[in-house]
Amino acid sequence: MVKLLIDYVYRNKIILKLNDTDWLEEIYPLLYIAINNNTEMAQFLIDYVTKNKMRIKLNDNSYTNCTLISLIICHNNLEMFKVLMKYFLENGIELIIDENDIEKEISENNYAIKNHLKNITKINYEILKLINLYRNKNQIKVIFSDNSYFLKHIIQILKE
Repeated sequence: MVKLLIDYVYRNKIILKLNDTDWLEEIYPLLYIAINNNTEMAQFLIDYVTKNKMRIKLNDNSYTNCTLISLIICHNNLEMFKVLMKYFLENGIELIIDENDIEKEISENNYAIKNHLKNITKINYEILKLINLYRNKNQIKVIFSDNSYFLKHIIQILKE
């Protein structure tokens, strides 16, 4: 299905308005894809914006009170996290991961998605390792919460 969509968009030279929001829900396409946990579509959109030299909203939190990357972490989606991190890094986009946003998103659990975390302690360890790696390289900024689960695990990672 995604392949057919990709072919249709390219064949007909359609310019997708990826930063526009849906008039009803005020949600932009990549955020909708993240809410629905669709890695294949996320990769398609990232490839599309890269090929067309476009920029997309990534740090906006106007709809969910949570940034796109925080939402992806809340869904424990390692592959989508990697896709977006690659896009952030290749395009020099400053990424801020706010643990407070993640904790809030998990506690509110606005989405009936099977992979949505119920507890911050369930975040994929590989995601935490990547966060630490990129933070150490000053490629992302991490804002820790008062009783930081991230910080505890980063200390654990450093001990390995």
